[in-house]
Amino acid sequence: MGTTVRVNSHIRHIRIAVVVLALTGSILGVSAGSSGADPLTDKAAQARALQNQIEANGQRISALGEQYNGALLKLQAAQAAVISAQTRIEATQRQVDATKALLQERVAAAYRQASGGSSGVSFDAKSASELLRLQRYADAQSRSDGEVLTQLQTAQHQLAKQRSDAEAAQADAEAQRRQISDAQGSLVGANAAQQQLLSQVTGQMVQLVAAEQQSSDAAALASAQAKYGSGTTTSPSVSSPAGGGSTTPTTGAPSTPAPPSTPAPSPSKADIAIAFARAQLGKPYVYAAAGPNAYDCSGLTMMAYAAAGVYMPHYSGWQYDQFPKVSLNALLPGDLIFWGPGGSDHVAIYIGGGLVIHAPHTGDVVRIAPIFGSPSGAVRPW
Repeated sequence: MGTTVRVNSHIRHIRIAVVVLALTGSILGVSAGSSGADPLTDKAAQARALQNQIEANGQRISALGEQYNGALLKLQAAQAAVISAQTRIEATQRQVDATKALLQERVAAAYRQASGGSSGVSFDAKSASELLRLQRYADAQSRSDGEVLTQLQTAQHQLAKQRSDAEAAQADAEAQRRQISDAQGSLVGANAAQQQLLSQVTGQMVQLVAAEQQSSDAAALASAQAKYGSGTTTSPSVSSPAGGGSTTPTTGAPSTPAPPSTPAPSPSKADIAIAFARAQLGKPYVYAAAGPNAYDCSGLTMMAYAAAGVYMPHYSGWQYDQFPKVSLNALLPGDLIFWGPGGSDHVAIYIGGGLVIHAPHTGDVVRIAPIFGSPSGAVRPW
């Protein structure tokens, strides 16, 4: 069985310079502002542009963070393949050595018998082919020895294949280390650009940017409810000021309590995952983080479902691959929604009503938000 771990092709296409230059260029554009006659109008327009750029850069950061997570998982798989191949090499080598020793003893005994029982014969068979040539000295056990020789040749072929697999796995591990370095460099540059953007959100701009965020979220919520249905959920506040700040959900209309004689139903896995995610609201986004004090998007979904006894890898692309797909038109609370090719850019937990809980990007916090943009798919882990 081969153990070669192939490098995920899309990781190779990380373009550090392009991302950082794009972010830097956009910063300069936002910083320039406008020079209209109405200062308040100018400020509002600048806040709108700034908020739009923060969100656009944040989506790039989230995608880069997930590529980094994918590279880490590939490295771990490659390292495991190296260890597995080496273990099998050692086991096969022991089998080869034991079979050679057995055959050497049998052929040496047969040779002594054929030569009239002379002793002191020096015998050293170094390969299966040499043992096959010496087989002509075998007597009644020739058929049995032939079977052992066939086993030896098979083991030697397996050994060669396993060594080749180990070399390939080692090469993949080295390639993954380079990909991790590239991905991390991209993230460092993107995060620096994002922080430069966030540093502009001061003074009056804080309120203006927050207002733009609320307006954007309101429009996104209306669009999400029209596309995906209003569903059933509480009515949380979905806005979060740029640069952080906690988001506290508000309580919806109380439900009618069950009669005392009716036991409360046990929470489902989806309920548990959503409750865990809600408990993380306000904690900062940090790439490659999986709690307890910070999260990235797939770290949050991984830990939320781990609390419910459902385990998944720390990479949105692999989370998307692992579970049954569901239509975006048939979402239920607890489903995971993905963005990007094969879910590789971002993931969030659907809570109903067109809303998700997610860890968005650098400068933001775990928060409730509308489904945004164009999701690429959804899965049901429960």
